[in-house]
Amino acid sequence: MYETTYLIVYSPADNWFTAFCSIVVSNPKFASPCRERFFRLLSEYKQVDSGGGMWNNVGGPVADKLQFVSQYKFNIAFENSSMQGYTTEKIMEAMVANTLPIYWGNELVSRDF
Repeated sequence: MYETTYLIVYSPADNWFTAFCSIVVSNPKFASPCRERFFRLLSEYKQVDSGGGMWNNVGGPVADKLQFVSQYKFNIAFENSSMQGYTTEKIMEAMVANTLPIYWGNELVSRDF
């Protein structure tokens, strides 16, 4: 038959899902305006904590991005642009931090993950 192996990164001791949503943006140059628009619209529903140099609302840029992102249920993981084959660290960092990425970018990203 089939054998399936799963890697579970989450541990019950982790402080998972303590806050709603995060985003870390340091350089908006060359970025699609849809990222800021999404951040603003979602923030109207519930506060999205921004830990980067842009739109910062947590008192300054965070020192450890993965530690910061891991405190949230969701992470806005938008690429700078949407192009087939263009996938950066954004979606993977959210996954490693045990948060659910809200992803926009490479429409073929499911082939990578």
